[in-house]
Amino acid sequence: MTMEGKQFKGFNMVLLDSRNSRIHAFVPAKCEDEHYMKLKVGNVYSISRFIYQQYKKDFKYQLVRGDYQLMFSNDTNIKKLDATDTEINDNAFDFFDHADLKNLAKQTAYLADVVGIIKIHRGIEDIVNKHGKPQKQAKFTISNGSSNVNLLGQLWSKIPKRYCRG
Repeated sequence: MTMEGKQFKGFNMVLLDSRNSRIHAFVPAKCEDEHYMKLKVGNVYSISRFIYQQYKKDFKYQLVRGDYQLMFSNDTNIKKLDATDTEINDNAFDFFDHADLKNLAKQTAYLADVVGIIKIHRGIEDIVNKHGKPQKQAKFTISNGSSNVNLLGQLWSKIPKRYCRG
């Protein structure tokens, strides 16, 4: 049971890969005990033997924009990998035009959350990352109205079109 007294159905995750692709993964309650202690935020894993399934047409509040999700089972294998050999970011964001926020708030297909507004954009630079690969990097300041945070974002040249928003 949950703290609200409802039946626990499982837990959700957003998984990132080295191409900055995101996918929603769901671990049902029947195998939660087996997988929960294996997974820690920020670690890198090889995951196999999962179910790759299309969302039902009436599914609401998807975690990421996409048509599919991963479903874990008791047969799912999770192996922790050495994170020093990967180029997987700790997080990923979608950026939208400020004028689109009203429509985002009205829809129920996807979860929407506003972190802040980009105040200052310092341009895009060509860099070589720690693995010797060329990348583009953007520097900007984001504000929530009361405080500012300077951010450094890495841009990929092969971002799947379904993740390009804004």
